[in-house]
Amino acid sequence: MKVLQYETLPLPVEPEGKGAAIRTLVGRLNLAHVKQVVANLDQPVFVRNLEFPFSDLKKIEPLISYELDDQIPMDVDDLVITHGHTVQKDKTEVLVVAASREGVAEQLRMLSACGVEVTKLVHPGNPAMFFSGPTDPCTVVIDVGARVTHMAALVRGTLLTLRSWTDGMESMVAALARYSSQDEHQVRDWLNLQGRLTAPGQHEEGFEQVIRTEVERFFEEWRRFILSFQTRHQETVERVVLIGNGARLPGLATAAAAFFDVPVQVGLVPGETLADPKKASVVALAYLGSSGEALNFRRGEFSLGAKDSLVKKKALAVVLGLSLFFTMMVGASLFTLWRLEKEERDLLGLTGQLSSEVLGKRLYDPAAIKKQIKQKTQKTRANGSDQFLPRMSAWVLLSQISEKMPLNAALEGDAAPTDPTAAIDSGKTGPEAKPEEKPE
Repeated sequence: MKVLQYETLPLPVEPEGKGAAIRTLVGRLNLAHVKQVVANLDQPVFVRNLEFPFSDLKKIEPLISYELDDQIPMDVDDLVITHGHTVQKDKTEVLVVAASREGVAEQLRMLSACGVEVTKLVHPGNPAMFFSGPTDPCTVVIDVGARVTHMAALVRGTLLTLRSWTDGMESMVAALARYSSQDEHQVRDWLNLQGRLTAPGQHEEGFEQVIRTEVERFFEEWRRFILSFQTRHQETVERVVLIGNGARLPGLATAAAAFFDVPVQVGLVPGETLADPKKASVVALAYLGSSGEALNFRRGEFSLGAKDSLVKKKALAVVLGLSLFFTMMVGASLFTLWRLEKEERDLLGLTGQLSSEVLGKRLYDPAAIKKQIKQKTQKTRANGSDQFLPRMSAWVLLSQISEKMPLNAALEGDAAPTDPTAAIDSGKTGPEAKPEEKPE
C-alpha cells in the first residue's frame, strides 16, 4: 500500500460551513483518476448486537428489521440498516448499524453538491478492521476525534461491536480554556504544539492537572466499553490501538497501557516509520474502498447509480397515487355507462312487453324491440359514432306507440269525450257518454 496524497482540514461546527470546507479539501486533491471514494457517516447511529440460533443468512435478513423494531425509538421504515455477521456452528452473531434515512440522504446531497460522488458511506468505527488481521489477538481500536470518539472491538480481523461516544479532544480544549481564561482557538493551538500528558509531580502547573483529569475521564469510558464487550462475547482484550487526531497527544499511549494493563499501540501506516495516528485513520478509511465487509450505508435506494433516491421515491409515490385515482375514476365512469345502457335495454324490453299486452301489436313485442335495438346499435358503431347507447329510448318508443295506437270508431265522429278515461271505461262515446258513478 502506498499513500499518494494526504490532506487534512478541520471541519467547522456550523453545518453551513461544512460545504465550503469540503469544497476546499476537494480542490486540494487530484480526483481525476480516483475510482473509489469512501466517506464516514456524519449522523447519529443505532448499534445493536443480535444473535440467531441458526446459520442460514437468507432467514436472518428479514428478521433484522423485526428485531430492531422493539429495540430502537424510531420507525424501522425511516432507517437505513446495514450489518455484518459472524457465522458459528450453531448460531450467527449479527452486528447491526442503523441510521436515519433523511440524515443519509442529506449527507449524500451535500457531498454531491460539493462535487464528490461517494462510493461507500461507512460507519466511522468501521476502519478499525485495517488494524486487525486473521492472526491478531482480540483488539480494541479507539479513534479519538475532536467531538466524537469511536470504539470498535475485533477478534481475528472480524468486527464484532461498535460504539460512538459523543465526546473528544474538544472537551479538553474547553476545560483548558475555562482554566486559563483564554480563547479556545489559542488553547487548541497550544495543545497541538506543546500539550502532553505527564505523571503527577510537585512542580507541575495547573493545566497539566486539567489534561490528566480529562484523560482519566476518557479512560473510564473506554473501560466501560471493553468490559461490556468482554462480558457479552466471552473474549479477553489483549491489545489496544489508538488512532485519530487525539491519539497524537504525547504520553497518552503510555498512560493507557498502565491503566488497562495491556499493550497499547499508536496507529501506524504500513511502510512508514513515523507513527501518525490521524493519517493512519484516513488510510484505514480509504482501505475500505476495496473491502467487501464494510458497514456501507450506500445501499438499496442510496446505492451508487440507483434510479430511485429518497426524493424520486416520494415523487413516484405521488405519481402512482394520482394514476390510481384517475384509473378509478375512468373505471367508475365505464361502469356507470354500462349500468345505464343495461337499464336502458331493460326499460325498452319492459316497454315492448307492456305495449304488446295493451295494444296487442306484434310490432311492439319484446323480441322485435330487442332486434331493432341491436340493429340500431350496430349501425351506430359502424358509422364510427362514440354514442354506444341505442338511439331509440323508452320515451321515443312510447311516443311512437301513442302515435300508432288505433283509434276507436266512435272517435271518428264530430265530438270527442270530455273525459277520455270515463269514455273508455263505459264503452260509450259522444254526448251520451257519462262517467260511472262510484259506489258509496
